[in-house]
Amino acid sequence: MTQPQPAMAIVVSFPESVVFDIGQNQTVPITLYLAQPLQNSAGNVIVPANSPVEAYLVSHESGAFIVARSLVVNGQLIPIQANSNFLEGKTVTVRSGTDKAQVWGSTFARIAHGVVAPLSNGNLNEVYKYAAIADGVAHLAGAFSTEKARVVEIPQGTTYILRLQTTPSSSTTASPQVEAQPIPGNIFN
Repeated sequence: MTQPQPAMAIVVSFPESVVFDIGQNQTVPITLYLAQPLQNSAGNVIVPANSPVEAYLVSHESGAFIVARSLVVNGQLIPIQANSNFLEGKTVTVRSGTDKAQVWGSTFARIAHGVVAPLSNGNLNEVYKYAAIADGVAHLAGAFSTEKARVVEIPQGTTYILRLQTTPSSSTTASPQVEAQPIPGNIFN
């Protein structure tokens, strides 16, 4: 019985916290760092730990993927293809109803004041009454209109394992080349 061939992977770390809004349906570039060195089959380091990794956060449906495109070794970009597992997003409140109510309340009160003041013939009680009504209506409307967003939150220092689809050459040269490996179909299928 033959043993399965082990898959190559890289371990990357996030140098800072990231909150990625997946609702924008976007791809955002990000620089990550190797958390562990890459070694060839003889155990020689071909890419040292803490080498920069050019990657992207790619939104997809209810979450995102980390997609690495290159490593930086001795000032050279070494192309790779590596992908994370799916990162599930979560829904967070961006602006609460109370926050919106306060903004809307003061705005509507100013508008009411500006409209009613010229029509009130100097009656300040009329101006204050309509400003208070506008403020109250705006507070009610704002209180029921919370803004939410779907995000992937990644704390600083978090590490992820990315499966390599193409691997840096196992030569021990200072500038490893890329050995082409078959790349599976689109990771989003």
